[in-house]
Amino acid sequence: MEQKLLFKPDIKQKANFHSAKEQSLQILQMNQQALQMYLQEQVNRNPFLAMNTTFEDVDIFDVYTSKQSLSDVLYEQLRYGKEKYKEEVVDYLISQLNSNGYFKVSFEQLVFASQFSEKELIKTIRVLQCLEPIGCFCFSLKECLQIQCEMHEEACSETGYILCDYLEDLALHRFALIEEKTQLSYEEIEEGFHFIQGLNPKPASNYATQSMMMIPEIRVKVEGEHLVLETVQDMFRLQLEEEIEPHHERLKRQRQEAMLIMNSLQKRKMTILQIMQFLVEKQKAFFLEKKPLCYCTLQEVAKACGLHASTISRAIQNKCFDFQTTYYPIKYLLVHGGDKTHNSNEIKNRIKKLIETEDKMHPYSDECLRKLLEKEGIMISRRTVSKYREACLLFNASQRKQREGNK
Repeated sequence: MEQKLLFKPDIKQKANFHSAKEQSLQILQMNQQALQMYLQEQVNRNPFLAMNTTFEDVDIFDVYTSKQSLSDVLYEQLRYGKEKYKEEVVDYLISQLNSNGYFKVSFEQLVFASQFSEKELIKTIRVLQCLEPIGCFCFSLKECLQIQCEMHEEACSETGYILCDYLEDLALHRFALIEEKTQLSYEEIEEGFHFIQGLNPKPASNYATQSMMMIPEIRVKVEGEHLVLETVQDMFRLQLEEEIEPHHERLKRQRQEAMLIMNSLQKRKMTILQIMQFLVEKQKAFFLEKKPLCYCTLQEVAKACGLHASTISRAIQNKCFDFQTTYYPIKYLLVHGGDKTHNSNEIKNRIKKLIETEDKMHPYSDECLRKLLEKEGIMISRRTVSKYREACLLFNASQRKQREGNK
């Protein structure tokens, strides 16, 4: 029987659809700086696209670089955080990092080469280790991965934290030996191993050494008792050239590409606006009354907006909004720590108060603190209690008892 290869025209249509979808997601993920660079490239190669500058005397190549600097990212977070810090100490510690985010020297050398006290350096390092990118300001791969495990909310992160002590055995797949040493099951070890593989061993590698100009996507304004969102005027405006007649196949294809880019830009703007509308309404008390942020996860935003969580993640990545002349990363409005009714800052404050009022000769263990919090409706694990206590720079029960006994 003779066989023939039949061409199905819908294959090409599906390929074009996936290509257009991929381009739309790529544009959605870009921040203002990367987007303008991308659009400039498209204008240079597509005659149907034209870019007009909305501000005078602006040179795109003087303003933009392709990456944010690590220093800028950290200071953005420090400015809106509640932790106190000394800028000169932060600058010194940043200067001691290598391109991956690790310290280039030991802690002893760090102290010896500085004018700051050991206590000052430890306190500032702990503050900086809680900032994104998580895993920087560490002295080893093990510490870097453990910090990422501590800051993660997934249950298997606790197993991952334990397995960081056995990185060499994990690399050689000596699971039976780890099982014997840790009393963890094979399934737990396998799950923890996969979790560790998803962590970033070089957290600072995607950041530039030079600064770049930040441009917000949205401006949040207070008008009486209401919040108003307005999109920030783009420095460059893309236009479709209508006068060119697409007589040739190549020109027709370029016109179609130009239309797809224009549609993707509009979709990007509407998606970011939709996400911000939900987040601003959710965190209304923060904007109007300066109250702590409410618990809010990526999944909650995705459900409210009818989008996939990965789409939300792309849309808010490396993007910021303007509120009262201060720029905040959009991610700032997401609060993963704590539980659905209490955010991490509230829980930290409650732990502080419990420790302040405890019997100094019989201090609360982390498990005891967990049970006391549970009675107040705060449902978190003992490991999370330990993480929050350490973030507050508070000693564990035995250390607190020793210090009290030495007074």
